[in-house]
Amino acid sequence: MSLTATVARNVEDALFRQTSFVGPAKFWVALFDGTDTELSYSGYGRQEVDNNSASWGANDTIPANVVPITFVGPTTAGPHTPATAWKLMSASTGGFAYVQHALVTPRTPQQSVDMVFNAGDLSHAQLPTS
Repeated sequence: MSLTATVARNVEDALFRQTSFVGPAKFWVALFDGTDTELSYSGYGRQEVDNNSASWGANDTIPANVVPITFVGPTTAGPHTPATAWKLMSASTGGFAYVQHALVTPRTPQQSVDMVFNAGDLSHAQLPTS
């Protein structure tokens, strides 16, 4: 999971300029393709998830979804562009990304089949642990 430039600047300001940075109350999980374009199949929408330990795990652990996150499957036949990455966005549409990371395994939307990301599927195991 990589912090985006916007968030990295906020964290830098908090560390070196004693400004405050508070995470949002909610994130919207979005799926992106290999060209960094958000998916847009019929029926797609960002998924709202609370920003707390019940949704993203306990303090001092690697952040990962604890709750399943479900994207409704396309209402039309494909072919559909595979999702290769996910981002935590600041709004249900538009906004900016807080973090982004590649999916371990790309997923291709299938008509009328929901894409479910089970607990731990949206994670980043390379974050420093100390």
